[in-house]
Amino acid sequence: RMAHHPQLPADVAKNNFAPASSRDLLVFGSSRPGFSPDNEKAGAVDDADVAKWVQDVKENDIKRVVCLLKKDELDYYKAPLQQQIESSGLQWTGTTLDAPGAADTIIGAFREAEKAGEKIVVHCSAGAQRTGLGLGLWLTTKYGLSPEEAAQEIAANAAAAKVVRSADPGKLGALLASAESK
Repeated sequence: RMAHHPQLPADVAKNNFAPASSRDLLVFGSSRPGFSPDNEKAGAVDDADVAKWVQDVKENDIKRVVCLLKKDELDYYKAPLQQQIESSGLQWTGTTLDAPGAADTIIGAFREAEKAGEKIVVHCSAGAQRTGLGLGLWLTTKYGLSPEEAAQEIAANAAAAKVVRSADPGKLGALLASAESK
């Protein structure tokens, strides 16, 4: 089964990387390490592609990663992605949005990053839709925005930052409602 994600335009920011909003520079979104529609098959992403992504996020002072990839997407990597991320010195949190407790896992990672004063990046595959929902959890829980307000802010910030990102307010509301740590 192929992943469904938007094609990223040629002029998109490198790694589709940008902050969640203009409110802070703590939580960011990105495409996955080695993102390309051409390598969405088992073992297709080289360690060098992961190392390049790690270097790019570290240049932005990122210390923590929230990975929202599904099992079949994690299989794109020649070597296990979590192992590569952790051995580079970045802290890893992995979940899928449909996993039990996913919202609490993501919110917990944000709160730990905030407490440590460390920047954190959320990624799915393209860094557009699932990443947008992750960033939406930050904006709703940290700043008290409604899912609709968070979705609007994510869209406005994405346009300004030249990234492709959106958060479906209905899905964000459902994700938020599933959280026990609001």
